[in-house]
Amino acid sequence: MKAFFQPDRLQQMERTIPGWGRMAGFANGATLVHVAVALAALQLSPEYRQAARAQKNLFQWIVLLHDIGKEAQPGKRDAVHAFRSAVIAARALPRLGFPVMDDFAGQVEAWADLTLSATLLDANKNIRIQDNRKLPKILAGIDRLFGMNTAPGLIVKAILLHLSVNTNRAWPQAAPLSEAEIKQYVDADLLPYLKMLMLIDNDAWEFFDPEKRTEQRREVLSAFHSIQKAIEAG
Repeated sequence: MKAFFQPDRLQQMERTIPGWGRMAGFANGATLVHVAVALAALQLSPEYRQAARAQKNLFQWIVLLHDIGKEAQPGKRDAVHAFRSAVIAARALPRLGFPVMDDFAGQVEAWADLTLSATLLDANKNIRIQDNRKLPKILAGIDRLFGMNTAPGLIVKAILLHLSVNTNRAWPQAAPLSEAEIKQYVDADLLPYLKMLMLIDNDAWEFFDPEKRTEQRREVLSAFHSIQKAIEAG
């Protein structure tokens, strides 16, 4: 990884996706390695291999950008990086050729300020967590920026919510959504993209431990099976 991501390549990535260099600088490149492993895990995923080409393209962008705002530090949890990453992704997607709504430029910074400020201090854990009460306005803002369930909108929403659903008993989320909130914020269009990201995120962390990876994969699939049934039930 260090041989590949020489300074000139990091600079090239930074020019394309502002924030990449900062992400790569935390914890001796731990997140950079995780994202690269996640992209490898994606290529091996049966769900990815069976997906249509258009879906594969969105899966790749979601995985590439899902931790772009993570400020990794040894022994400390960054429990709000999903919101931060969503903001960086939203700002970057137009530069990457994704379409936006006519008033994107006039609204994106106000939306970014809202999303970045949507945190609370968890006094018990002494960390900042997501303020999920602001999710309705944040999600509505994504629709105003990109349109309802468009390709860039789905990318940003999947990244935004990837720390919001409990899928792994060993690593519970710091501020998970309730079942009612999941039904409110995750629809049938978003579901496969959020599911894929959660599968790949888990696969990447346990990439070199097949037994644990398989066990955690079962947990993710079980959680999303329940979510899908709840969505279908209305």
